[in-house]
Parts: sequence; C-alpha cells; structure tokens
Amino acid sequence: MNKYSKIKSINQYKYPFFLGFTLLLITFRAFTLFYKSPNYLYSSSFFNPNIFAISYVSPSIGDLLINSILLLIWIYILNRIIGKANLGQVAQNQPAIVVFFCLLIAFTLLKLYFDLLNQFYIGSQFLLDLKLNLSFLNEGYRLISIIIFLISSSTFYIANHIVFKQINEINISNFQKRNIFEFSISILLAIVFASILNIPFLIIIVFCIYLALLFTFKLSKNLSPFQDKTTIYLTLTIILYSFIGTYVAYRQESLADYENKQKIAKALLQENNPLIEILINKKNKTLENDNELRNSFLSENFNFEIIEKTIREKHLSDWQKKYDVHISLIKSV
Repeated sequence: MNKYSKIKSINQYKYPFFLGFTLLLITFRAFTLFYKSPNYLYSSSFFNPNIFAISYVSPSIGDLLINSILLLIWIYILNRIIGKANLGQVAQNQPAIVVFFCLLIAFTLLKLYFDLLNQFYIGSQFLLDLKLNLSFLNEGYRLISIIIFLISSSTFYIANHIVFKQINEINISNFQKRNIFEFSISILLAIVFASILNIPFLIIIVFCIYLALLFTFKLSKNLSPFQDKTTIYLTLTIILYSFIGTYVAYRQESLADYENKQKIAKALLQENNPLIEILINKKNKTLENDNELRNSFLSENFNFEIIEKTIREKHLSDWQKKYDVHISLIKSV
C-alpha cells in the first residue's frame, strides 16, 4: 500500500515537472541566443549567419543543431510522461472527434517538418547539394546537415507516434453506419485543413496512405522489439521521410532551375527591349506608308544620305535623344 501511494505521489508531480522543464529549456535558449553564449561556440564558423540562417531562433546552422537536439529531448520526455496515456472511452464514444483532432495535429506536424526541410534547403548552401565538393575533414557543414535531418526526422516521428497511438485506440469493428459517416467526414475535413496549410497534394496523399496502413494494421500501437509489426512500422516511416526529403530536393531544384531561366530571360530582354521592339514595328509600318520615301526609293536619283536624313528628321527625331539609332538602307535590284 505504501509503495502504491509512493508511485501515485510521484505521478502527481510529473506534469509540473514537465512544465518546469519546458520553461527551463526556453529560458536557456533565450539566454544563449540573446547573449551569444558560450563565446567559444558562437565564435566558430558553425554559428556564422552568413553561411546559414532561417530565423532569429535559428540564426546559424549551429543554433539549428542545438534547437534540434533540445526539441528531440523535449519530445522524448513528453512521450515518456504522456506516452502511456490514452483517450480510452472518449476514443470509443466519439471516434470522429478524436480522429479529426489527431489528424489536425498530425498534419500540422507534417507542415512544420516540410517547412523545416524547405527552409533548411534554402537557407543552407550545403544541405542536399550533391554537386558541392566539400571535405568532411575540413568543413563539417554537410555532416551537421545530415545530423540535423536525422534528429528532426526522429522528433517528428516521436511526436506523430504519440498522436497515432490515440487513433489506434479506436475499434472500427464496433462502428455503426453513423460512425462511419462521421469518421469519413472527419478525414475529409482534416485533408481540407492540410490543403489550407499549403501542403503539396502529393505529400498529403502519401501521408494519408501511411496513416491508413498504420490504422488498419495497428502498426504503431506497440513498439516491442523483434516484432514484425514494429519492423514494418519503422520501414514505412523511413520510406515516408525519404520520400518527403526527396520531394523537397526535387521541388527546390525545380524552383532553382525556373529562377535561373527567369534570370536568363531577363538578361535577354535587357539586350532586346520588348518595348523598343514594339516601337520599331510601329515605325516600320509608318515608314511603309510614307509615299515620299517610297517615291525616293523608286526614283532614279536614289540617294542614301538624303533618304537617311529624311527618316531621321521626319520619323526618328524624338528617338535620337534617347537611343543610338542605326539605319540600314538596301535598294532592291
């Protein structure tokens, strides 16, 4: 009895402990970011914002690494504290509501993870740049990029695992027609929410297939080692994250290629100003309708200098102040 009371008293303090731990982490990061401390870390090239920068919270690749490690620790402790908790009776009585809110959380986590990879790709000169010849011994940026990618993926996985466990509490075999309809509406609304978050539709589809497999076969209910379900669960998760990372790399390379083409197009337009092209076409039509010029060309006393002077004075007087105009006259045989 005393042992039970002792365990119960410890459990009463786990949520205040977690809240205090969260505030401690936030205070620690705010202090290090504001005072750039410790100095021996922030004086290194890994904390140079010229190489990498996403936001004030992650102004360097070193800061992003620290944030990723602390977030992983935080989500791991969260999983240890509330990981065994489940919605129990609520999941059975109101499955549609549970699924809806769990999917909202899952899609929000997916959006954060997707944006992090995009920002990481854009903000860093090293991540996923396969053409970059950078020595791991001299500069560890690519290695840190890979480590951050793995840590972020692990954090995203643990957070989603907590959510998926709640969905797995639902017993679909006891569903009635009304429950199936509400369940379907909840999924559709969650997908609409994901679209509003501007998650690419292909990512939404792949993520929904992943969730459907987890829910149908209850793959994320337990993580017991040496079980086929655990192996399949982890394999599907690795495939999902690999797909998202590949999609981000492909998308960013496509955007970079599009931007390069736009730069080339702008450079060509500067050489061949479209406005000038339009004005020249209009002037050509005006010259074609000038009977005096037509007669001069047909005259036996054809004179290039006189015709050029006539064109400059009569048709191009306003142009010569702004542009260097060259006139070519060719008399047909």
